[in-house]
Amino acid sequence: MNYFLGIDVGTSKIAAVLLDSSFNLVEKAIEPTGAELDLADAYFDEQNTEAIWQALLRCVNKLSKEKRERVLALGLTGQMHGVCLWKRESVGRSSPLVSNLITWQDRRCLKDGFIEELQSLTGESTLSTGFGCATLAWFKRNNPALLKDFDAASTIHDFIAARLCGSTKSFTDPTDAASWGLFDIYSKEWQREKIEMLGIEAKFLPEVLPTGSVCGELRKDMADLLGLKNGIPVTLPIGDNQASILATVEDPKKDISLTIGTGSQLSLVVESKDEIPKTLAPSVDVRPYLGDSYALVAASLVGGSAIKWLAEFIEKTAVILNAPSFSKEELYSLIDNLGKKAFREEPYCKLEVIPTFLGERHKPDALGEIKNIGMKDFTLENLSYKTAFGLLKNLKEMFPEDLLKKRGRIIGSGNGIRKLSLIQELVPYVFQLPLKILPETEEAAKGAAILSAKGQK
Repeated sequence: MNYFLGIDVGTSKIAAVLLDSSFNLVEKAIEPTGAELDLADAYFDEQNTEAIWQALLRCVNKLSKEKRERVLALGLTGQMHGVCLWKRESVGRSSPLVSNLITWQDRRCLKDGFIEELQSLTGESTLSTGFGCATLAWFKRNNPALLKDFDAASTIHDFIAARLCGSTKSFTDPTDAASWGLFDIYSKEWQREKIEMLGIEAKFLPEVLPTGSVCGELRKDMADLLGLKNGIPVTLPIGDNQASILATVEDPKKDISLTIGTGSQLSLVVESKDEIPKTLAPSVDVRPYLGDSYALVAASLVGGSAIKWLAEFIEKTAVILNAPSFSKEELYSLIDNLGKKAFREEPYCKLEVIPTFLGERHKPDALGEIKNIGMKDFTLENLSYKTAFGLLKNLKEMFPEDLLKKRGRIIGSGNGIRKLSLIQELVPYVFQLPLKILPETEEAAKGAAILSAKGQK
């Protein structure tokens, strides 16, 4: 039997999966990257690219040696929006010249009104901090000396693809290019005039190839490191949001994809740009998908992080009261059970939690709220229920209701759904649609493997 390998270069871990020719999950492996850097400026969010690379090698080598030797193609995906800088001629070396990864969580462009300046200059109100083009513009303004050391820029997974193939060219696909901002999703081309306004040199813009293209063949030295066959095709990486949709949505006309991890995303697919509503709220992002289709995505910075906030609040309160300590598993179980109890006994409780503690991309200054507090309803049970309810309601309200009504079910994925039965009970209640939970994890890696397999048929 032959297999297809998918690798997801995530924010905190690497995931690798092997699929058979019917796209069934055969084996998976996880490896924490430990790549986060402790920086003096709290607005900066960077990761060590070499630590990410080493974690990827460890992760893939956890998979069965016999199965790795029968891999026909390799697909990659990873954290969108972020950017790393590299030197083209060094990519084939054992230690290429590459910068830290500036991640999608980076907030440096919020300082001194810089992102508002970029938005005003380009006329693009959706350009956000953490987006590749905004980050490159920040370096041009604040650290131009760093740019002189490099002649290419890409997402972390596009850089890894180049390294695996030994390619001195920088490639990307429309799903990742769009995540940088200043990319025309309909013509599938960079908005070069606007990018030039920001002083970004053209050499830092990756060449955009169609999603699913083969970007090269696996080099022998890389094949040896990974235990794979020399020369197998490496599929051009795809953004992790679109990869997850590919792995989860069974019927694009019927299904809505709901993913709850650290953040959360509500996504649906339309077959062409003609199906995209002419007016959309700024909370809905139109993203390239496969071929001429598009994904409409409401992405919240809050997901499982809202439950984590409540768990940490309980933990700190217990310390103040000299109460017995709880393990993290016990805290999450407590929140889950208390929330279900409150929902079942008093679903119409007036207490309201708006858990936008981290703001939103379309409202970066937004803060969370707890309101409508009565004498009897400010309880831990209701806080648990309404925090979970609030994160789902926040997502639903980002999306045009008429689009949701045309769909038949929610396909749920991510640990926030799998591990919390409270969320599982609330999804049908909030969206008024049935929920199907996928049993398998690592959807993005699976989507990357599926894309690599499609390229071989």
